[in-house]
Amino acid sequence: MVRVVYESSGADRKAARALIGPTQIVLYVMVGGGFIGADFARRPLTAKRDTRAGGAPYPVTKVEAVRGALVGLAEAAGLDPADLPEVPRFHAAGVF
Repeated sequence: MVRVVYESSGADRKAARALIGPTQIVLYVMVGGGFIGADFARRPLTAKRDTRAGGAPYPVTKVEAVRGALVGLAEAAGLDPADLPEVPRFHAAGVF
């Protein structure tokens, strides 16, 4: 995982917090949703990929890039990337 490092001033912390929810949703969808997607979105630093199941909808390199961005945003916002807030509710149109 490549971590993205953000500068963290007061305004940057607020901006980082605003981006965490949408980035959690992106990561949830990229991993394939369900329990594994929720784990990646809530705990991007410690989540483990389940390789026993079928392939994820997106390549591992792209998932890891978004995961690194989410970890960087959490750190910039002053949050623990191993325990983020719940994933925001979103309309999945019956996909997940």
